[in-house]
Amino acid sequence: MTRYEARTESRNQNLSHGRVVELAGHGEKFLEIGCATGYLGRQLVEHGCEVSGTDLDPDDVAFLLEIR
Repeated sequence: MTRYEARTESRNQNLSHGRVVELAGHGEKFLEIGCATGYLGRQLVEHGCEVSGTDLDPDDVAFLLEIR
């Protein structure tokens, strides 16, 4: 886990990440700028979306490349 990793609850609509996942349509395409370790993008992919992301932190990018 890197310094920007967060635990999100995709079913909790009172939290912003949960709201994004709820509003995302199946098959939608997303570009996430500042994706950290991809925790939100993973939830969107599980929801049936296609996600691309970028981040400036080299540790986060290395983490993303390791889990691919």
